[in-house]
Amino acid sequence: MQIIFFKASKGKWDDKLISWFTGSPYSHCEIHHRGHRYGVRPDLGRVAVIPRHEPDKEYWDSIEMGVSEERLNKFIAATLHKKYDWKSIILTHLFRLKLHNKNKYICSEWVAELLEWDKPYLYTPGDVFNKLLNEKDIKITRS
Repeated sequence: MQIIFFKASKGKWDDKLISWFTGSPYSHCEIHHRGHRYGVRPDLGRVAVIPRHEPDKEYWDSIEMGVSEERLNKFIAATLHKKYDWKSIILTHLFRLKLHNKNKYICSEWVAELLEWDKPYLYTPGDVFNKLLNEKDIKITRS
């Protein structure tokens, strides 16, 4: 399983805005496993599966993770089709009020919850990447 990080410089204006605001080169993160991508996407408005899609290394960096197949499958089943948390973007990440809906997600919150991190709603894609950099035994793929 890989956690993949979208390079904001390769994206649209909203990716660049997220990058500028968070101070990170990444504007989005999701899971890549067995040829499918899983994640919360604002353009889809929910947790979704993108079948048969390999991430292009020109646009994505990745970190190999050792999450069990069982954990991943249970988490996806429990969160699939949950809505995107626009309020969290505004209240938690813009105004730092730390308010969020426990039944909705943003991309980095969804990944941090899969990894069972404390207060997953506080993470940005760059925060997830940087925390993983400090973990042992990881493999990072960059173009």
